Amino acid sequence: MKSEKFKVFFAIATLFVVSCSNPYKAITVVQPKEGEKIELTPAFKDLSEGKLYKAKVEILKNYLSGLLMIKEVKGSNRVIFTSETGLKFFDFEFATDTFVIHHVMEQFDNKYVLKTLREDLGDIVFYDAKNQEVEMFRMGKDEELVKRRKDEDDYLYYFYEAEKLLKIERASDKKQKVIITFENYENDIPQLINIVHKDFKMNI
Repeated sequence: MKSEKFKVFFAIATLFVVSCSNPYKAITVVQPKEGEKIELTPAFKDLSEGKLYKAKVEILKNYLSGLLMIKEVKGSNRVIFTSETGLKFFDFEFATDTFVIHHVMEQFDNKYVLKTLREDLGDIVFYDAKNQEVEMFRMGKDEELVKRRKDEDDYLYYFYEAEKLLKIERASDKKQKVIITFENYENDIPQLINIVHKDFKMNI
């Protein structure tokens, strides 16, 4: 199986929200041209051969490092985190409207932690993003973004440049919650992924 090793850092930062103001109040709707369809372009256009990343995770006072594999298997996206020696920390499957935990190590076997991982990794692989209604907006004079509803409380905002996904922001009507950035693209593959939470104290 062909794969490439890059660095991915899951950083749920030790930051607290200092303001409840909504940074998206000033965005304005961009009406699509006649016949134009607004679509979401994922960071990974082809996961059939899998993408292998070096990963560092710090969670609940436990520090883990290893390899993170993201791969499409029979129409589902598998996300597997192992040590360099092959010890499996977790193995998740993101299928259509289905999230399956195939394996989870004790350090991650916590309801809150699992929910966080499901949401963050799911956003990276565009879990539950197909066939969702989206809208185009403009922030400021030039920056365009695509918005879709995440759930009852939150929205996802997607920022692109030259058809490459640069950032996903998750936010409620009152505040930002999570920022995911995709950097250093090579051959249409982001070499660095950062996940930063802004509304609680926790490191991953």
